[in-house]
Amino acid sequence: MEEVAMKIVELTKYFEIGRGLKIFGGKSTYLKAVDHVTFNVRNREIMALVGESGCGKTTIGFLIVRLEDPTSGHILFEQGDIATLKKKELKSFRRNVQMIFQDPYSSLNPRLTVMQTVAEPLINHKMVVTADEARENVAMALEDVGLVPVDEYIERFPHELSGGERQRVAIARALAVRPKFIVADEPVSMLDVSIRAGVMRLMLDLRDKYGIPFLFITHDLASARFMADRIAVMYLGKIVELAGSDEVISNPRHPYTKALLRAVPVGDPNRERVPLPIKGEIPSAIDIPTGCRFHPRCPWAEDICKQAEPELKEYREDHLAACHFAVEGKERVE
Repeated sequence: MEEVAMKIVELTKYFEIGRGLKIFGGKSTYLKAVDHVTFNVRNREIMALVGESGCGKTTIGFLIVRLEDPTSGHILFEQGDIATLKKKELKSFRRNVQMIFQDPYSSLNPRLTVMQTVAEPLINHKMVVTADEARENVAMALEDVGLVPVDEYIERFPHELSGGERQRVAIARALAVRPKFIVADEPVSMLDVSIRAGVMRLMLDLRDKYGIPFLFITHDLASARFMADRIAVMYLGKIVELAGSDEVISNPRHPYTKALLRAVPVGDPNRERVPLPIKGEIPSAIDIPTGCRFHPRCPWAEDICKQAEPELKEYREDHLAACHFAVEGKERVE
């Protein structure tokens, strides 16, 4: 097994959204965005985090780069715990862990040129001294992401670039400081379908060239299968299934994973699609159901599902699932 690059242990993030009057015995209300999540990302690996909007996957990305402070838990990276870092320690840490944001239209400052955008982290981390040195490093980053010839792009502003070019600038900015880990939050969801594959292939090439592990956050299982070595499926703040990409696609064990796969569009118009009878809407993260949090929507739920929350256990080697029946080897989820 490959050495672990980052290990997430019992990571939790609760947002306080309301407090009743104390004189009347009011209690705080919390939104449980991430609820005791544990997984790891191996060296040179792309791990995909997949789930519906609101499942907590982006919050995990923000916690890893410390744009949000965890309520509890540990983020172990390079012999240290990111979760406990103080403000003065965060600057040096952020050179090693970078983030690519979802929207290239809002993640780039419209007043800065490509040169200024990519050079900014180099200057902040004191990795360059002279203007010539900064330009040389920026040119290398732009070449890495395919924005060539460099002279045609380096003095442009964001409004002079296409959506795909903007996202490549955002990737170049993250890559310029030679990070040791990258969190990519829905990096292609805002792009035209015609250019998504090119940006995803770029990230795969960069992983192969520099050996940088990625946490690839997406709602699209098709993109996850294309990009990732392993896939972790999230539902309502918890990971409910984790395995190799091909294993998750070909042999899903959790009914929620099966529902996500049934939702993927099929290119053959003559192929009949059998809908999975998932009921109702996703519950609120403020009022999470008892037992298995998927049981109100699960067509195979039994009494045990309403009473006991299943743990994420190994169904077979390197395939984990949080379902009473999948873990026990029963075929009710088929």
